[in-house]
Amino acid sequence: MPKRENQGGVRQRADRRWEGRLSLGKHQKTGKYITRSAYGENEDEAHEKLTELRCMTESLDYVRASGYTVGEWAADWYHIHAEGRVKPNTDGGYRNLIFRHIAPGLAEIPLSDLTEQQVRVFYEGLAQNGLSRRSVWCVHLLLRRILDEACRERLLPANPAASCEVPAMPEREPKRLRTGQVKRYLDAAEALDFLPIAYVGLQSGLRQGELFALSWAAFDVQSRQVILGKHLLALSEKAVEHLVAEHEKHPGNPYVFLDAKTGELYTPHRFYYLHRQILKRAHLPTIGFRDLQLNFKEMEL
Repeated sequence: MPKRENQGGVRQRADRRWEGRLSLGKHQKTGKYITRSAYGENEDEAHEKLTELRCMTESLDYVRASGYTVGEWAADWYHIHAEGRVKPNTDGGYRNLIFRHIAPGLAEIPLSDLTEQQVRVFYEGLAQNGLSRRSVWCVHLLLRRILDEACRERLLPANPAASCEVPAMPEREPKRLRTGQVKRYLDAAEALDFLPIAYVGLQSGLRQGELFALSWAAFDVQSRQVILGKHLLALSEKAVEHLVAEHEKHPGNPYVFLDAKTGELYTPHRFYYLHRQILKRAHLPTIGFRDLQLNFKEMEL
């Protein structure tokens, strides 16, 4: 019976450690043998580690994996799994992330040798070169998906990007408005029947999803607080006045804010549209509602 390619053997090294070594076939590009080693303090431990290594490698196709760098595998993944199979906008996004960032950034690393540390260094390099935190996160999500496919095709034992953290980026400075500009925003909001939700949203700092779903049951008039799970959020006297006035418009509805036009809860699209209309009406520069909240926090309005 012919000897298996990865049967391997154990030997003692010059440094007195014992090495268990497997031969996994010839590298497709270099023609050299692909080897993996396990080490032990004595011969028995080396044999035990070698057995574990053999079990781990038996299910992997190291010879096929040797034909790819990470960049080449990413490019192949795009042509096989994405090109012509996804919507045009998604295709453009994948193509940009792979051929501008992933493929060139990981072009020299053999697929089977990729480590979590190398992935982390790659992300840090993208951030240092000016790529936004959101874009680095998109690279991470796509790379993780690409390497998941390599695991499914027995080219990797585990996905090195699966538990790799995206580097944190410094918080950007919010856009700044003057007090008079914020007052113009509130006047325009009132003209569009948007003032209650706009004012309470700006004063409370609630995120839009929390604001849309705010119920009367969470609001305590006496203590001027909103209860969100285990947290209490204090409201200003003026915010409470707006809430009380809003309640009088639809006392039978369990939710605080209803769109004056539709009579339904606000949606992100509708909220965004009204916010943009207010900025236009008040002759203000483009600014996100979240940045406007940070401005409002520093003012007494």
